[in-house]
Amino acid sequence: MTSTLAGQFTYSGSDYDANDFGYPTFFLMRDMMGQDIALATTSNAEWFNSWYSYDVSLGPGYAHSQMSWTYYYGWIKNCNTVITLAGEEPVEEHKSGVGIAYTMRAMFYLDLTRMYANKNYAADKAAETVPYVTEKTSLADLANNPRATNEEMFGYILSDLDKAETFLASYKRSDKYTPDLSVVYGLKARAYQAMEDWANAEKYAKLAMNGYTVLTPAEYIDRETGFNTPNNAWMFALQYKSDDPNIKFNDGDSSWASWMVLEVKGAGYASNYGSPKQIDRHLYETIGATDCRKQCFVDFSINSLKGDDAIAALSAYSDYPERVLAAGAASEAKTVGGLSLKFRANGGAAGHENQYVGFSVSVPLMRVEEMKLIEAEAVGMQAGREAEGIALLTAFGQ
Repeated sequence: MTSTLAGQFTYSGSDYDANDFGYPTFFLMRDMMGQDIALATTSNAEWFNSWYSYDVSLGPGYAHSQMSWTYYYGWIKNCNTVITLAGEEPVEEHKSGVGIAYTMRAMFYLDLTRMYANKNYAADKAAETVPYVTEKTSLADLANNPRATNEEMFGYILSDLDKAETFLASYKRSDKYTPDLSVVYGLKARAYQAMEDWANAEKYAKLAMNGYTVLTPAEYIDRETGFNTPNNAWMFALQYKSDDPNIKFNDGDSSWASWMVLEVKGAGYASNYGSPKQIDRHLYETIGATDCRKQCFVDFSINSLKGDDAIAALSAYSDYPERVLAAGAASEAKTVGGLSLKFRANGGAAGHENQYVGFSVSVPLMRVEEMKLIEAEAVGMQAGREAEGIALLTAFGQ
């Protein structure tokens, strides 16, 4: 249920489909639908452009729709299989597996609901979301399974999370790659936030963050472990491994890090094929000057520098400034301003020279910082607590 989140060519089966690398595929697709990533308008090497205008390709004949269904309902089927095998009253040794299945199924349906609902829950509880398929859904039912309403779907999601909370009550995981009780609470916080049930969103965000610590600025922008290695801020993660098809084949180009890591020598869409992701300039300029997150993106003022001056300026962001400069020069914009250095190569010096090491990164799926933000919003949206919410947000930002 968790090992298939990354590393496989799940949709196409083709080694050369560079947007078929698991759960993080949808991070980029959804970001492209907003304004966070500057759109590359003509680059032939950009696999995500069409998601920017994802408004007409919703029919069954379009790959966009097929890709979402193939991935998400395949994952949901895995969860349903585990729940079926365990039975109505799972034995003790199976309870943690069933708890993980309910957790993951809730996470997948929460994603789908927020992606496809006609309107959000607070605006219209009767708005349609997506078809709901469980371990009890028959093949005959699949052919006539209308979209569930917001009210129905969030009821299913919370019911799954309630069951997960029971089954995972005493589960102790060995790493961050399977969900535990804190992840269940985190998903409840997300669900109640989406429902605008602010009291419960606050409650579960607080429960979820217990035992975790927010990243320090130094940890956030670390040049070796930045957003590639689990730490005490990460609550849930996935991992790309060196023997994954996405890493082994097509020179590792069909992987998450191929798009997000631009410091690896001669490999990847970010550093080698002219498709690095660049932050929208307006968004960049709204980030406070003292906010460490701004240091993850190259300052647009460096665009005016050349040669050694540009290399010197880029050294403030990377130990491989020449590669950053080359990645910018190869891009459609032909500039370095806005290039993302948030995600670093795995494996230290070896990973910067060898993509099979460098691209084998971990990716966070839930972090304590998210819970902090949900808490601040949830508090501030409750009657008479706006000032308290502002104070929480201000303190977090410092």
